[in-house]
Amino acid sequence: MPRYRFNLKNGWLVEDRKGTVLPDPDAAREHAAELARNLVARVGHSNRDWSSVLVVVTDDSGSDVLAAPICELNNGVEGTAR
Repeated sequence: MPRYRFNLKNGWLVEDRKGTVLPDPDAAREHAAELARNLVARVGHSNRDWSSVLVVVTDDSGSDVLAAPICELNNGVEGTAR
């Protein structure tokens, strides 16, 4: 199974160096949405403008699988598939 990395971008980069092994891109999109929900729950809605923070999911080859603002993923709306 492929390993996906869930990086955060907003003029800065928080790189997921370990990654997560998942069966396919659909599972990676679901995991990204879960990550977004958990992050917003921990930090809160009022403490940050989530529209400018992107989750960029890459596969084993480094290709983008998904790029979406956390606010879209947190609302259950899928981002831009790559």
